[in-house]
Amino acid sequence: MDITIWLHAVDRPTLAEAERLARHVTPEQRMAILRLKHLWRRSPHYPYRVGGTDVYDAVLEHDVRSPEEFSTYLRLRGLPPDPSVGE
Repeated sequence: MDITIWLHAVDRPTLAEAERLARHVTPEQRMAILRLKHLWRRSPHYPYRVGGTDVYDAVLEHDVRSPEEFSTYLRLRGLPPDPSVGE
């Protein structure tokens, strides 16, 4: 499951993008996103330095599928490449 919780009634400018993703993401992409988010969920860097937007960009725009590929993606962007760094 991948959810976002809104605590306040606010304008949601990203709602259209979220709806577009829900319609167009493939089952393979969805599983890759969920696996990477699961791997990173306990990292001290998630979601503050490495977040969901990084995961979505890596998978949807750069064809990242594995933790190793995600580490390379992050390293190239100057981000912590390992979810255990800092634990």
